[in-house]
Amino acid sequence: MNLQLLHEVTAFIWQEGDMLDHGEYDAWLALWTANGTYIIPIDPRQTDYENTLNYAYDDHHMRTLRVQRLVGGESISTSPQPRTVRSLSRIRVLGDDGVTVTVRAAQNLREFRKESLKHYTA
Repeated sequence: MNLQLLHEVTAFIWQEGDMLDHGEYDAWLALWTANGTYIIPIDPRQTDYENTLNYAYDDHHMRTLRVQRLVGGESISTSPQPRTVRSLSRIRVLGDDGVTVTVRAAQNLREFRKESLKHYTA
């Protein structure tokens, strides 16, 4: 087990969650390379994301639009803007080929919006 890599991956995931919870969307966007793809699969066993339905499959342009909708109030699903708290745990490095690091983790997300508290597990 590469503990240095695990430490770096964990720090990155925790930082990203904190940025999203505190609305630091410009800093979050800056984490991405121009050719990065933000994917939230519907089926976690799926690997062919390009040819299957996903909650999100965003390139650079779509990530930027997602943030604009979130902060601009142009989307009914984000107005009013939700307050969130993410708890991230059980981070495990599954692979590292020198180019791609594959990670599995658990996330509990609490969202408070319109006087309603929702809980999501991922």
